[in-house]
Amino acid sequence: MKSSFLSLICIFLASLVSNAATEDGVSTLKRPSNGSSEENRDGKEIMLVAQPVGFGPVAGTSSGLAIGFFASANSIFLIDATYGRSSGELINFSWNGDHTDFVGSSVGIHFKQFLANSFYMRVGLDQRHVEYSTSHSKSSWFGITEAPYAYSFTGDSTAGSLAIGNQWQFRGFTLGCDWFGVSTPLASTVSNEKFSGAVSSSSDIRVENSRKQLVTGSSIQAVRFYLGASF
Repeated sequence: MKSSFLSLICIFLASLVSNAATEDGVSTLKRPSNGSSEENRDGKEIMLVAQPVGFGPVAGTSSGLAIGFFASANSIFLIDATYGRSSGELINFSWNGDHTDFVGSSVGIHFKQFLANSFYMRVGLDQRHVEYSTSHSKSSWFGITEAPYAYSFTGDSTAGSLAIGNQWQFRGFTLGCDWFGVSTPLASTVSNEKFSGAVSSSSDIRVENSRKQLVTGSSIQAVRFYLGASF
């Protein structure tokens, strides 16, 4: 996954070089008609947007805020922060008797390059933090009985992210969405691990899956809607 992520980064950087090389000549983007998103971005300096809901860069749903600084009509530097909380069986799709609590947050620095009127590619780094706890009461399922246990940990990771989306500009109003992306940890740590109760092969698997899903493994970003203003 990391090698694939680096390959996508190389492709993205190549597109930036190509755009820069033609900046003083013929534009690689078709000039928009009056009132297009590209034209409405022209002359803007700052973007302030809120993300009501979305998936990523930490697991589960999150909300967030972002501030952007226009380098040009087709390039934006972004600083964003997200926060999400889940409780119940939303994270751990497992047997009856499980209760899971999860809190995740992130702070990121990103660069957004428009490749067409509203379509863009976004690349950057996120510092992610999670706090996770789960408890499993004794249960029996298809003749298999599990003893109760409880497990919790704190996780931190620095992740590279790549996403594609669309952003529409209506004079001062900004509306957009990161449709799909991937977040891949470049460095990660798991700390404050606590386990109580009976140890079994099933509990070991769940513990490892929790670490991978929330901290050490890659995660999908999807449908991150945002809206706000640019001026």
